[in-house]
Amino acid sequence: MRFSVRQVSRLAWLGLPLILSSCFLLPREQEILAPPLAEPPQISYRTLAVSRGDLQDTIRAFGSFVSASQSDLYFERRGGRLREVHVSIGDDVRAGDIIADLYTDSLEAEIAQAELSVRRSQIALQRARESTDSEFALEFAIADRDLARLRLEELQDELEREQELAQITGGSNEAVRSLEQNVAAQQINLQKAELSVRQIEESNAARDVELALIDLEANQLRLDRLRDELDATRLFAPIDGVVTWVSRQAQEGENVQAFQRIVRVANPQDLLFEYQGRDSNEFDVGMRCEITVRDEVYTGTVVLTPRSVPFDQREEYEDTVQILIDQPLSENVRIGSTGTAELILAEREDVLVLPKRAVQRYAVRRYVHVLVNGVRVERDIEIGLETATEVEIVQGLEEGEEVVLR
Repeated sequence: MRFSVRQVSRLAWLGLPLILSSCFLLPREQEILAPPLAEPPQISYRTLAVSRGDLQDTIRAFGSFVSASQSDLYFERRGGRLREVHVSIGDDVRAGDIIADLYTDSLEAEIAQAELSVRRSQIALQRARESTDSEFALEFAIADRDLARLRLEELQDELEREQELAQITGGSNEAVRSLEQNVAAQQINLQKAELSVRQIEESNAARDVELALIDLEANQLRLDRLRDELDATRLFAPIDGVVTWVSRQAQEGENVQAFQRIVRVANPQDLLFEYQGRDSNEFDVGMRCEITVRDEVYTGTVVLTPRSVPFDQREEYEDTVQILIDQPLSENVRIGSTGTAELILAEREDVLVLPKRAVQRYAVRRYVHVLVNGVRVERDIEIGLETATEVEIVQGLEEGEEVVLR
């Protein structure tokens, strides 16, 4: 039996007892529907099938061509102030061409005087042999004595000036020592000239000839020594080639030391490929390489490594590898031309290969994710040869299996 709202209110006003249910006034509940079932999304993986292939572990080294025949030039026996460097980088030179020279002070003048002295001695010897009782013999000998005495006085004055200058400036004593030697030699010459005068006065023909011969030999020795000193102030090219380097200190008026490198001359026809870098220890003498220069490819053999040079040259050739090219080089390849050397360290043929990015690592563990019946499964593997981008699979996978890429 149902009552309307108005009827309920009326019954309540009449005081009639009314027992109502707690849900009497609530609407009828609707049936709760079950939530729709969501279809799970399909998981997709990017995979790669394990396949066979060839693998190479290589090193690519960037380098340049250098001359196998090159010489660093320096003054060996003395240093001094540079007067002139006669070449520049890129100049072609021939063996024997002058490269640089030092200031020689009065050395050329001394050589000219020594040449005159030798010539005079030759004439004196000839006259002594022809006739020692010639009316001119004594006068000639007296003139030689007076000339020798005058020359000795000049050298002594020059020595005193040079000694004073060395004390004031604190400069090199090389010039002082040279003058001291010249003074001593001239004192001997004066003694010989005085002896010649006495001998002619005594009319001793045999001694005249002997004395003239000794005088000639002494003057020739002095001339040879002076010429040798002059050669020491000049630098000559030892080979035909091209100038590839000139020291920044090779400027007019600059002081250079003995054995200080001034210029480098190289043979542009005899070239080696040279690499300098941290991978130099991977190379061994005798290894075969490919050298790529622009679009040209050459083969070569390693002929020098840091381990193959003598111990005292290790610092000079640190991290240096030199490769001898087997074939003639094109005319486009010159000193300084750059290229890339490729060295095969190891290679494998017909092995299972995977990209390096597919292999995951944890400490010494190596593993991959393999797709088995649509499920990703973790699997340990053993790898062999590794390159920069690929690895050899030694154990743990079979050809054709699908490996999940990261």
